[in-house]
Amino acid sequence: MILLRVFWALLLAGFVAYAFHRAWKWEHGTPMPETIFGDARTKETTVWLDPSGLPVILLFILILLGAMDGRDGVERFLSLSLDVMFVISIYFLLLTVLLPVFRKHFSARACATMWILPVFMFWQAHILLRNAPVPSIVIYIPSNVLEVLFLIWIVGFVVVFAYKFIAHFIFRHSVMSASVPVSDPAVLELFEEELMALEYYRPVRLVISSAVTAPLSMGRTKRSRVTVLPNREFTQQELQFVFRHEIHHLQRGDVSNKIFFAFCQALCWFNPLIWLATRKASDDLELSCDEIVLEEMDEQTRRKYAELLLNTAGRSGGFTTCLSAAAETMRYRLKNVVTVRKRWRGTVLLAIAMFLCVMAYGTFGVSNDRGTVAELITEYRTAEDVRAVFYQPEGGTQLHEVHAREDALFAYLSSLETEKFSSANEMHDFGGQRISLTLDKHGTMVMTFHDRFIEVYHYHNGGKAEYYYLRSALDWDAVTGCLDLEAER
Repeated sequence: MILLRVFWALLLAGFVAYAFHRAWKWEHGTPMPETIFGDARTKETTVWLDPSGLPVILLFILILLGAMDGRDGVERFLSLSLDVMFVISIYFLLLTVLLPVFRKHFSARACATMWILPVFMFWQAHILLRNAPVPSIVIYIPSNVLEVLFLIWIVGFVVVFAYKFIAHFIFRHSVMSASVPVSDPAVLELFEEELMALEYYRPVRLVISSAVTAPLSMGRTKRSRVTVLPNREFTQQELQFVFRHEIHHLQRGDVSNKIFFAFCQALCWFNPLIWLATRKASDDLELSCDEIVLEEMDEQTRRKYAELLLNTAGRSGGFTTCLSAAAETMRYRLKNVVTVRKRWRGTVLLAIAMFLCVMAYGTFGVSNDRGTVAELITEYRTAEDVRAVFYQPEGGTQLHEVHAREDALFAYLSSLETEKFSSANEMHDFGGQRISLTLDKHGTMVMTFHDRFIEVYHYHNGGKAEYYYLRSALDWDAVTGCLDLEAER
């Protein structure tokens, strides 16, 4: 299974590297190949997948698991959601710490793409779930406490995510109700020229609104896609800056990125550091568009662009991309605009980060019940219910039936301290010894003991596996002392 996990990590890393390299080349003049669907002329430079698709994927998994397994399926979905929350929380916190280094040495586009790697990671969540390692760190939360926390968390998630969408629609309504279509032929002509120059031919309305102080874009569909200008005068050069910046946002699907960031805020609504991280992620979207607009520009042009940012500084709202920024982020952005620095593209960085994310998945686990094997698993069963014992030695590849002193073996294994995992993962031990007991009382049950976890199948319950964490490593000398490995079975 370790080989499959490494293969999947390398595959995703390759996909991310290829998609980023392709988007980079398209933005720098490489012609797009013919497409089967859509307008072949329009350059969409989203890196691989639409980030707003992750909530949709999770919703589909919820419906599927609920339909197939009922309550058990919903519990598995909640466990998966907990995994997603853990991954996003830890990854975003690490990225926030490393961001100053990345911004210094790598392109702003690569830094912006780093924030959406969890989307690619959970693109095929079932592959991760079926190839999870044994967690190195297990957090015990009693089941009654975990149920309450789950309920509070879900309510918070729904409230925050719903609030984000309601706030967006209110903001959009306020902007559009105070807007009028741009009627100046020169401005419209310049806008069309910039659209054609960047090979973006999807319909985009251009309006002026007194409700905004900075240019912005919003909408993801033909009817909703719009670029909004504040009600003020712009020079032709300033309009070129504005249009190029906003068109690049539209090409990259940055509105979808904003929806994904809102999803992350809702998922981790209780963690203020995640809210800080998503603000930095939004900043990187703007920095990456600054970067490509000002590529090959001289110092004087860069200073003109910086003046435009200062003159249009303000906050945006909802799922929008905004040319300018609030005061707290303006200082760094202006410094980045006027300073020319050679940076690496970041393709290899993204590939390495994707590989490490996949390989690190499953490092943390949550357990919701604690006790001995006798208390949590075997319960009313005794050594007399053992029908067969199977053993795999160190370096072996499969289990073989062996003779055993069932009383001594069952007594030792039943005394082990264990915790029940709440995760939806299917765990695998990538080598080492295994001992498996088949018990037959009120239905067949198979317990397989690995170094650090137990895999339990209840065949009367549809054959679904349960996983338990061993609080201390198995004493294989004690186990093999109960086996007669020389006798033939």
